[in-house]
Parts: sequence; structure tokens; C-alpha cells
Amino acid sequence: MKKLREFSFPLIAPSLLGAKHELLLDETRRVFEHGFNFLHFDVMDGRFVPNLALNSLDFTLLKKHFAAFYDVHLMVEDPLKWVKEYMHLGASHITIHLEASNRDEIFSLGDLLHENGLTFGLSLKPNTPLEALDPYLSIVDLILLMSVEPGKGGQSFLPSSYERLRLLKEKVASKKIVIEIDGGINDKTGPEVSRLGADILVSGSYLFKSQDLEEAARLLLNE
Repeated sequence: MKKLREFSFPLIAPSLLGAKHELLLDETRRVFEHGFNFLHFDVMDGRFVPNLALNSLDFTLLKKHFAAFYDVHLMVEDPLKWVKEYMHLGASHITIHLEASNRDEIFSLGDLLHENGLTFGLSLKPNTPLEALDPYLSIVDLILLMSVEPGKGGQSFLPSSYERLRLLKEKVASKKIVIEIDGGINDKTGPEVSRLGADILVSGSYLFKSQDLEEAARLLLNE
């Protein structure tokens, strides 16, 4: 499987949070067979965010069936133990929330992932200033901009995210950092965030509810 920077951007990452959990294998097979091999896997602990999502058993099941790039997004407190777990389970990339860790922990986690051949991402909630990223721009491979409040699928895109994305693109313009955006990405918001420079568009509810995945993907990227 390709490494993060070997993919062609922009690309669509199906968010498995948008799949019906009781049909997780079937729903994942459907998107995988349509060429979506960059899968976004959300993990929640019920503490950093109020809900729970996919878990290690789900991850292990998917790994047995699909040779995909597994983009793991940890919405958790105490991310170290979760990073170690998903690293050993075979994640391709792991993103933690900047708000869940202090500076020393973030640098340590970045080192741990890089030493083990994974790429490292930081995610920001909608109200976290972009300036909070400044100390970490030399170590992150990916920045995940949340365009909804994390913790629940199916939310509407926050319009303020357009300007945040534009400013983030300017901030990292001289750096090889991948920009991912997640929350309310559909055929209306997708083309605009793609135009503004998002490299990875995470789409859950919109994509999994689409009857025609090829048409849905075309509309997401305005191709």
C-alpha cells in the first residue's frame, strides 16, 4: 500500500463512521470495490467527545479483508495508549487532537510514529486557533481540520471552515503538509474545499447514502 505522500490529491476518504455498523464489512466492501482505498477510521472514547465510535475489533476485522490505507483519527484523551494500540494493529497513519495533549506529548508521539514508519497528524476543533499549530509544523505530516464539532456523524458543515481552510493553506504553503478536512463534506461543500486546497476530503453520511458512488465522487470533487 502507498505511503501518505504517494497518493494523488485531492482524494476522497470514506469515513467508516458513516457506514451502518451492523453492515460494516458489506458497506466497506462497496466503497473499496469502487476504488476507495484510503479509509478514514474514527475512534472515540466517550470522554474527549461524548460518544463512542469504531473500535479495535472493527479495525482488526477490516484489516483482514481490505488492503487499504487506514487513516486513524483518535478523538480520545490520553492518546499515547491508543496510538500504541492502533500502531500495533496496523494503522497506516494516526491523527491525534492537538487539544488532547501537551507540547511534550505531541513531540513524543510524533517521534514514536515516525520511528515505527507511520505518518503523524494533528487535528483541530473548529474553535481552536490555527496558531496553536505553529510549534508542530516541522513534525506533522498531516493537519486534519474539523469542519464540525468532533464526536458525531451527519452534522452540517460550519461555514467558518472555508476561511480557516484558506488561512491554513497559506500557513503551510511552503511545507509538505497534507491538509485533510472532515465534517459535512458533500456535493455542495466538497467542490469548494477542494478549490481552497484541501488534499483529503473525508465524507461519511453523504458517501455511504449515495446510490451511485462514482457520481457522488465526481460531484464531491466537481470533476
